[in-house]
Amino acid sequence: MASYRLRAALAVVGVLLLPISANSAQKPDPADRVLPDYDIRLLTPAGPLSLDPEARALFDQLRQERGDLRVRPNPWQPGFRSLSARGRVLSSPRAGQPEQVARQFLSRYHSLLGLEPGDLATLVKTREYRGAGDPLLHVFFKQSVRGIDVFGAALRVYMRADGSVVEVSNSTARVGSLRRRPRADLYNST
Repeated sequence: MASYRLRAALAVVGVLLLPISANSAQKPDPADRVLPDYDIRLLTPAGPLSLDPEARALFDQLRQERGDLRVRPNPWQPGFRSLSARGRVLSSPRAGQPEQVARQFLSRYHSLLGLEPGDLATLVKTREYRGAGDPLLHVFFKQSVRGIDVFGAALRVYMRADGSVVEVSNSTARVGSLRRRPRADLYNST
């Protein structure tokens, strides 16, 4: 019986001392070098970037036709990262295949997304679907330059069944802004 009491007392003492030892193990030693915490969100510009005159005129025209627009500026290049009309449509209904309708919209409004006309050729449709109970059709594109996919570059167009575009979101890059790294010549390198 005494052995049981002794084990129980040691267990209680161990449970009471465990948080103290765990807390001391988590604190870094002052002599250790602790790295600073960097947040990339702090490096992005706070205000919207300026649009070129053509894109500004197109934006004003779209705002006049469709009312209040909701935009998110792209911090890395001129143009918007997303564009919507707060639940209303951005374009009139269009007949045709969803990819074709999306490309027609993009060919007209590419400058609002910070893209050049040639950048539209780098978009490759990856997915097209309508979720159960979802009134919108989702058309997804990835960006592929000279056969190489651009990491993280995607463009999504959301439209109604009648072909009217409701929202566009974009994380693609201007092809001219992509830097080409020189290839290593393994045979002639020194």
